[in-house]
Amino acid sequence: MLSQTISIPDTPNVSLVAFYGTKPTALKLFIESLQTRISEALDNSFECYLLEQVHATIIGCEGLKTEKGILSKWFLEHRGEERYIKLADFINYVRQSDRLPIHVKIGGYAPKIDYGFLSQNKHPFERSFQFLGNIAVSIGWSLRERKISRDLDRFRLECQNFNLLHKYHKHPNSVDNDCYMRIGVIKGKVNDREIKKIEREIQNSLRNISPIHLSIGFDNLKFVRYQDLALSLDKTQIISLKNATEDKVEKFYPSR
Repeated sequence: MLSQTISIPDTPNVSLVAFYGTKPTALKLFIESLQTRISEALDNSFECYLLEQVHATIIGCEGLKTEKGILSKWFLEHRGEERYIKLADFINYVRQSDRLPIHVKIGGYAPKIDYGFLSQNKHPFERSFQFLGNIAVSIGWSLRERKISRDLDRFRLECQNFNLLHKYHKHPNSVDNDCYMRIGVIKGKVNDREIKKIEREIQNSLRNISPIHLSIGFDNLKFVRYQDLALSLDKTQIISLKNATEDKVEKFYPSR
């Protein structure tokens, strides 16, 4: 099988992200406030990501340049399918898609309200802030008439038309509707009870904030060539959606 003869590296590779670099003021203040609160709670054993590197991954575009084209990583690894990314068509799709802009709400999710959606079988209140392993993550969702819509998940699903499989769409019925941002990482050991306490305190505070409303679209989408999952500023190359071409983005990919 092809999957047994070719290994596509995790890094360096390519992704489509939003809000990398410059951010709306409300998002900037939200991230800074959250980072400060976690740092104080963990007695400075929390390493904040630089504000500019915090981002929302829209879809991973990982692949490998081969003689036949750019081999799609997640179709190969999750589905065992040999597919080649239709890069030019994908760039045009993102620019012209009626799925965009996607409007996302961060914060303001009350635990007793039914939003018509569970994220990994958990209420949005609980998922609005979590430590996933040692990484602090803030998550938001698109909302219509007080119900969470699946706008982001549907956008990711449509990317399959260009042979891009979202990393978390491992199975045909998988759903990933989360707009998630990594904001920092725990350094050293912190006991689980303390982690859960901080999580719940922040979740409770986020339910009461004035929500942050974001619009994901043409002006804030970028293709990135990353060498670590945190998208460190000194190791990441970027091309804005506005300036993206097939040739420019193709140069970001590792070669066989």
